[in-house]
Amino acid sequence: MCNKPQYGLVVETSLGYKSNDNRDVPSVTRLSTNTMPEIFDPVAAVYKQVGEDKPFFTLVDKFYAGVENDLILRPLYPEDLTESKLHLALFLIQRTGGRTTYSDERGHPRMRARHLPFPIGTNEKNAWMNNMKKALAMVPEFEPHLGTLTEFFETFATFLINKPN
Repeated sequence: MCNKPQYGLVVETSLGYKSNDNRDVPSVTRLSTNTMPEIFDPVAAVYKQVGEDKPFFTLVDKFYAGVENDLILRPLYPEDLTESKLHLALFLIQRTGGRTTYSDERGHPRMRARHLPFPIGTNEKNAWMNNMKKALAMVPEFEPHLGTLTEFFETFATFLINKPN
């Protein structure tokens, strides 16, 4: 007999012996773990390959330099971009497999909820992507990851849309 849950502990039993009152008593014949199949997340592998925080802060600086002059995006941000820069850098470090300072300091990312106060439509999303693609192209450490990161940013930016055009 095998009690095999989808994930977790697998216990195979057999009738081992009779109890004093003549009941069959199972004994464990095999104990093993049945873990979930590993799923590869290419975004979460980026940090290990980049190897340090600095390129993420550089990316964020380049991105916000574009935002500073973007007529669509600039009104959505506070006058002082210091905290916004730090939050984005720490989020990207965490999401790409680096340290978890973002969540340690701010809790669960809840990105959709955090962005609800800001009207984000297709125009804002496209402007954000334009600035991020330009910034990515300026940081050589991300060159091998352009496809992975662009796809991630495109999906994520689309997820944050919260207003019709």
